Amino acid sequence: MNSGNNQFHDHDSDEIFDLYNAVNGERYEGLLDIRKLDELTDEEREIFDVPRLKELGAHVISGCAQCEAIINTLDWARGRLKKEMSVASPKQKNWQ
Repeated sequence: MNSGNNQFHDHDSDEIFDLYNAVNGERYEGLLDIRKLDELTDEEREIFDVPRLKELGAHVISGCAQCEAIINTLDWARGRLKKEMSVASPKQKNWQ
């Protein structure tokens, strides 16, 4: 990993979670769809640091294995939660 990439790995890992959540985990051609950042509402833009997330998104789609591993884990966790909710009782489903 070159020093240019370190800026994305030296900070709190929350940024990758913010990016994933901001695009709702959606992918385009196998990568996070960072174009979705342009579709955020004004309220969502206040919550997320969109310029920083765009920088991070460019880094992620450049092929960073470390970031892709985190994203794959988030995909797995989201899928697992959906599966768990699909087998939950109707009373538990209404809890969400």
